[in-house]
Amino acid sequence: MECSAFFVINDIIEFLMKKSFKRLHLWLAMPFGIIISLICFTGAMQIFEREITELIRYDRYHVKEVKTQKLPLAELIDRVVPELKDSVSIRGITVSKNPSRPYRVNLSQPRKSGMMIDQYTGEVLGMDQRMPFFMTMLKLHRWLLCERPDNETDVWWGKLIVGMSTIMFVFVIVSGLIVWWPKTVRGLRKRMRIHVGQGFKRFFFDFHTIGGACASMFLLIMALTGPTWSFDWYRDGFYRIFGVKSEAKKVAAKDNEKNKEEKPFAVIPVNYSVWQRVYDEVYHRQPDATSISIDEEEAIATFGSLGNGRASNTYNYDAETGKVLGVEFYTEAKPKVKVKGWVYSVHTGSWGGYLTKVLQFLAALLGALLPITGYYLWIKRSMNKSRR
Repeated sequence: MECSAFFVINDIIEFLMKKSFKRLHLWLAMPFGIIISLICFTGAMQIFEREITELIRYDRYHVKEVKTQKLPLAELIDRVVPELKDSVSIRGITVSKNPSRPYRVNLSQPRKSGMMIDQYTGEVLGMDQRMPFFMTMLKLHRWLLCERPDNETDVWWGKLIVGMSTIMFVFVIVSGLIVWWPKTVRGLRKRMRIHVGQGFKRFFFDFHTIGGACASMFLLIMALTGPTWSFDWYRDGFYRIFGVKSEAKKVAAKDNEKNKEEKPFAVIPVNYSVWQRVYDEVYHRQPDATSISIDEEEAIATFGSLGNGRASNTYNYDAETGKVLGVEFYTEAKPKVKVKGWVYSVHTGSWGGYLTKVLQFLAALLGALLPITGYYLWIKRSMNKSRR
């Protein structure tokens, strides 16, 4: 009798908990569902941005003919300079390990842009920057097309709404899993079955529950890492879990930087001829590097292995002679640098190569469809209640 009473009480508690989580799932999904669907869809569109861009603009990202002799870096930069506006300056150059890939001359503006140039012929192939479609997807995904306010004290509403919706998405995923999770293996088999031929309502219900359960792990990873780009307090707390201490903001340093910008200063010309020596020495030390980027202060050699897509060794060099003075290995880098690279790789699905990117893409598309199917089920149930 005591044993049976225990199981009855346990079933009642479990029923009440699932009922509470079901309400939590509904109450959070209703107001934030549309934003969540938009965030997931725009995120999915960006996963294969690089591959799609290089496919559409194939001639810009592939040389016409691979030759044995390459032009010096300084000569390539001299070919690019006439193509630039007076307000644009050269920030560096990136050399890919793939011989069929052209070199990229990194520019000061537009932000994160560059000029592609054939290293064998010196032909300028065109600008390397985001296509308008992907730029729109990025702005929707991060800020809902809301521009950054001019005053730093003003609220950036688009960024705030996206960040809060993503945090709420974490609770929606967890509560949905708790409601769906069966007691036994036999129950799991039943709940993983999609019923076809029993009407749209039953099909959408199975799609909503089974699709959400299958994509929950990837969606949870994206939802947990996403707000690190929205809130400083969330990023500091998230990094602290991995042993990264938050650094206090130095207001005085920022004021000094502003003063430096306001005061005129003499522009020191960069000796691009030493960049070739820097590249040769870095390549000799790290021949397996996927790419080597050189700027006015340092050279960065990235790895080609899976995992942190931003893992790299940093080489400091003498600006006059091009001699490498020291190297900061990735294994000795600060924890913040490692965690930041891992967060980006995990959020975008690039940590495991094309396999994880495909899985992340499918999960993000499911994440965009789940709120829509949830709204459909809620409307159908409300209509049935009104009829009764």
